[in-house]
Amino acid sequence: MYLSKMTLSRSPSMRALSSLLDPEHQGSALDAHHRLVWSAFNDKGGMRDFLWRRNEDGRFYTLSQREPAASVFFETIETRPFAPSITAGDKLSFVLRANATRTVVTPGDIAPNGKPRRRKHDVVMHALKSVEDRALSRSQLVQDEGSAWLRRQGARSGFQCRVPQIDAYTHIIVPAGCGKRKGQPHFGVIDITGVIEITDPDMFLDAVVTGFGGAKSFGCGMMMIKRA
Repeated sequence: MYLSKMTLSRSPSMRALSSLLDPEHQGSALDAHHRLVWSAFNDKGGMRDFLWRRNEDGRFYTLSQREPAASVFFETIETRPFAPSITAGDKLSFVLRANATRTVVTPGDIAPNGKPRRRKHDVVMHALKSVEDRALSRSQLVQDEGSAWLRRQGARSGFQCRVPQIDAYTHIIVPAGCGKRKGQPHFGVIDITGVIEITDPDMFLDAVVTGFGGAKSFGCGMMMIKRA
């Protein structure tokens, strides 16, 4: 695996395209950034084998099975092998932007094969359905549901996080695109930070490589880690 840091080009020609490459609207920006990162991994027939995120400093980070290729959109691409040495009991600081979902089976919702249909729901929006005063409850629900989701992830991914910090929750609407995309993708994004303790190093590293939650094409799921 490879961890890469990618800096957008500041050439005059790229600056002239800044409104297209880095638009102000959050959904449009995610769509543009999604395409930018793909430009460095465009030689496998459309198969995504990497995770990515954009940090507050404006740089893009990727975790990939292969090294990213040079792209006219990026001024520099710094790549190094990703092979952390982790043992049970290690404590790691983390930053995670995730589309946190849970699978729900609704009585009477039957698939064509005759089995109950299983649908993924945003954990916050699903919880809000049963709350009368959404304005008063949303902030606490984000904390509660985000923390519970991360604990479930840890239980099957080899780590524990006792008191995660939920920094933000945003509902994203991505503009309708061309090709295979239909309609306007929309999903919730939770920003989580904290310290985790590793219980199973192999399970944890497998999960880090795969990513957490959904919407990975749009910059979610990549956990950034360092020694606490």
